[in-house]
Amino acid sequence: MKQRVNWYVLGLAAFVLASMGVVWLAWSFGAPDPVAAEESVAVEEEPEPAPEPPPTAPEPPIRVQAAAPAPTPAAVAGEQPEIFTGVSGKVVNSRALPVADAYVRFMVAGEEQWIRTDGQGIFNWQQPNGTDLRNMTAQAAAPAYAPSPALPIQPGVEALLRLGDGGRMRGRVIDASGTPIKGYLLAVDEARVELPLPGGARVYPPQPFSSDDGTFELGPLQPGRFDLRAQAPDLAPGFSRDVVVAAGQTTDGIVIVVSAGAKVRGRVTSATDGRPVERARVMVFDPNSAMPSKVAVTDANGSYEVTGVPQGRRSLRVQSEGFLAEMASGIEVPAAGEVVRDVQLRQGAPGERLSFQGIGATLGKDERGIVIANLMDDSPGAKAGLQAGDVIVSVDRVAASGMQVGQVVELIRGEAGVPVTLEVERGGVRQTVTIERGRVVVKSPHGPQGPGE
Repeated sequence: MKQRVNWYVLGLAAFVLASMGVVWLAWSFGAPDPVAAEESVAVEEEPEPAPEPPPTAPEPPIRVQAAAPAPTPAAVAGEQPEIFTGVSGKVVNSRALPVADAYVRFMVAGEEQWIRTDGQGIFNWQQPNGTDLRNMTAQAAAPAYAPSPALPIQPGVEALLRLGDGGRMRGRVIDASGTPIKGYLLAVDEARVELPLPGGARVYPPQPFSSDDGTFELGPLQPGRFDLRAQAPDLAPGFSRDVVVAAGQTTDGIVIVVSAGAKVRGRVTSATDGRPVERARVMVFDPNSAMPSKVAVTDANGSYEVTGVPQGRRSLRVQSEGFLAEMASGIEVPAAGEVVRDVQLRQGAPGERLSFQGIGATLGKDERGIVIANLMDDSPGAKAGLQAGDVIVSVDRVAASGMQVGQVVELIRGEAGVPVTLEVERGGVRQTVTIERGRVVVKSPHGPQGPGE
């Protein structure tokens, strides 16, 4: 399958969540992947959150076509009409029951096309006459089932695609002392399955669990390997990596341990006069997580405090009405204790959306690894000679291989004036570039708008 570059936005990622009023202290769970702007307009990356929780699979590239198109004007005028060839069939489960909204992948001459079944599990794909349909195969997939075999399919002959049974996983969530966590969210961070669904959709949204013994059962799922994350109020998340799920079986004995984490606190003030900014929203987020970001609101002194922040390099996104949203990056959060970061907000000019400190690069991921997809004009990265298509090998001598895009983002971002060293590969040749991070302002792709938007 051809891999599609997934765009991420550095600094663009928390705005939608913040606008939704997702307040962690109120135990409000929402959608994953943080901030404000289209995914195709990424800046040092963070995925943009879905507008409403929970996240769902996006519309497929091709929708079900139930019938041939209406005659074209040329056909009505007496010219040779365009003739369509139909390919149809049905998707069922192991008990021969139809599966609604399943995905069907057609492989034609090395290219793939996807459609969805209707409410009765029926698919009907029509192509213009002359399309080479020889050696075409069809395969069905759905989030809760094992994929069907890829079968040869012919025009005029109805195909029957039979999905296998999905698998399940079962376990419990506890704290460091072994005490069960009675209420939490469980999410799939990553699913490495046999037949990924089109668009890289996150098809397993976070699910709430509540029990005295902290147990959960998740499924059915398409067989594969899963990375799990559990998150509870005021606690740092816990993880279970590479959980194997087999068709028709239950993987048992999973234990996820959550911890107290650290505290991030500080003050938000105006860069103009130094006055405290009350009711600013301060968000600590993880772009690799399906979970919502943790949000605190500043008090009358401009003070905020967020608990349960996991260890690692983190970013804050701070927003208040009348100010330009600010991304404060490079916060080294310890395993326990606290870290202080004060933030100043500036007035934004019309059309400005976000201010952040970094190199102004758009990152994505393809078969080569983490790549630079684009660079903002006059950004520190562009001035240092980085180019679209460069593969990021390491950041400050930390290898990027095997990392998710969001992890590389956090390594690149940091305070203005502090240099970052990237090793990149271009045309098979590696080179090392040291770049002084700067302040970058992201403008709205839709034209001038007021500050704080």
